[in-house]
Order: sequence, then C-alpha cells, then structure tokens
Amino acid sequence: RCGRTWAAMGGWKLLALAGVSDVMNNVTGLMAQPYITAFMMSLMNQAITPFTVFFSILFLRTRYIILEIVAVVVIICCAVGCVYVAGGSSDHDDSKFWAAFTAATTSFGALSFVLKEVTFNG
Repeated sequence: RCGRTWAAMGGWKLLALAGVSDVMNNVTGLMAQPYITAFMMSLMNQAITPFTVFFSILFLRTRYIILEIVAVVVIICCAVGCVYVAGGSSDHDDSKFWAAFTAATTSFGALSFVLKEVTFNG
C-alpha cells in the first residue's frame, strides 16, 4: 500500500511525478524532432546538464564549486552560439524556435533525475 491520500504516499508521489516528467521529456522531444536536424537535437539535449544542476541545487541543496559552475556556463554559451550559427544558414531545416523548445523541455528529464535522487537518497 502506498497511502490513500497524497500526503500519505511518501516517496511514491515523487516517483509518480518523475514518471510524468519522463513522459513529458519524451513527448516534447518527439514533437521537435521533425523540425531540427539530428545534430541540433543531440546538441540541444545537452541542456539537461544545466537543468540538472539547477534542480539539484533547488531540491537536494547541492553545492557546486566555481569550476563546475563555469563549466555549465560554457555549455550554455556554446549551445546558444551553435543555435545562432546553425540558424543563420539556409541549407538545412534547423529552426531556432524548435531548438530552443528542445533545450527548454530537457528540464523535464532533469527534474525526473533529481526527483528519483530525492526519493532514493533523500
């Protein structure tokens, strides 16, 4: 039994939210796939790293050293730069909107990872 009310569910509610986040991550990724190249999709999926850092600070109270924060900032800057460079040429089908959408919706996957961490190690 996992409880009759939301408050009595304990870790099960976090696992349920993690599962919903996983599904949202997959669905939103598939929504963007027809509008961007495989390279851009792979690059934008790397946005999961900054989101994981953000959610781990928020929910797990993780502390990062300055070198780790600088590395995350470099990842963000490189991804933004690649979107603008790739979006400037017209010989392929990369869309800036769908690239940004793909990057933003990796937050669902990052949230899922952190919720599972909270459930099993929190």
